[in-house]
Amino acid sequence: MTPATSPTTPTPTCNTWPSRPDSIDQGRPVIFYCRAGIRSGMAAEAFRAAGWDAYNLRGGLLAWGDAVTNSDQAKC
Repeated sequence: MTPATSPTTPTPTCNTWPSRPDSIDQGRPVIFYCRAGIRSGMAAEAFRAAGWDAYNLRGGLLAWGDAVTNSDQAKC
């Protein structure tokens, strides 16, 4: 599970961000994602409760991949 970052920003992982929440800029929105959206949902909820503008990629990368695949098929 990782918060989305810009290409120039190192991507923290679920092993590093709990011990270093200050490494994530609280002045910018943060999007958490993981495989299925469960862990990232918990992270986004915790960060929102602590004052961050945090979001979860609902359904995770699995749902995103399905949406992209279905979108591509609709264009054919």
